[in-house]
Amino acid sequence: MKKIFIVFLLFPLCLFAQKNYFDSLKAELRKSINDSLKLQLYITLGLEYGPSNPDSAIHYALENIRFVTSKRDKLPIWADWNSSYVLGMALLKACNYPDAQNFFKATETERIY
Repeated sequence: MKKIFIVFLLFPLCLFAQKNYFDSLKAELRKSINDSLKLQLYITLGLEYGPSNPDSAIHYALENIRFVTSKRDKLPIWADWNSSYVLGMALLKACNYPDAQNFFKATETERIY
């Protein structure tokens, strides 16, 4: 009985910690001026939001793709593939399987070795 009580006591604390984590990532994204750091933050937000809030994951994945296409000459060569992968994972978590499959197929054919 004590174990069940502890679980119910700690669950709200975990949700609060997760909200603070996302808020700190968003604040870091707003004040960041480094392109590589922005890319990493968009990727992290897109992947981390996936299980709990797929709509936000899709939003940040699309923002990531817009950011990568606007800064294509300044970012690493793998940024295009990585942003497509993040969007595919976000669509997969949102149960949009056909669109997710299209993004994964596109990243497979455009992969640079």
